[in-house]
Amino acid sequence: MRNKKLIIFGLIVVLILAALFYGSFYKKNKEVEWLYDRLGVQLPKETRIWFSDESYGALGDGYRLYIYQISSEEMKELTKRGTLNNWSKLPLPTELSEPLFEKIKDITNEEIANLLPFKGTQGYYTIRNNRTNSLIMSRDVYDFSYNNVIISMINLENNRIYFLSYDM
Repeated sequence: MRNKKLIIFGLIVVLILAALFYGSFYKKNKEVEWLYDRLGVQLPKETRIWFSDESYGALGDGYRLYIYQISSEEMKELTKRGTLNNWSKLPLPTELSEPLFEKIKDITNEEIANLLPFKGTQGYYTIRNNRTNSLIMSRDVYDFSYNNVIISMINLENNRIYFLSYDM
């Protein structure tokens, strides 16, 4: 009887440890793969998640922000691969960055909006419609095409990649 309790206890401990390991591994991989799934940018396996936040309501409205940290060598390789051909060079035009900052602040909060490098000068950015994956070129951030958006920025100054998507 005592052996049976020890075996059951051991199995429970092993299952809990396996679930914790799988949960943490899966979440990190999911966050890293998200950039590839949405924009075709393959991040190195050594990519660290510097910041992660998401908030979605019952109807699917909300946002997701991932900030990835990679080494400067990996950043150089990433920018050489040719996956950034449809990306624009930073800085964001002022007539786009200021209203976009305000809109993101309204959707998320000021703390989250301040994490994005709207004033970055070295790197790349892309703004896409989340539904059609088409580039958004309009300067009017209150246009209907800005209701389901992916904004991604690569900041070469700190070797971070920013991925924000929101649905309204």
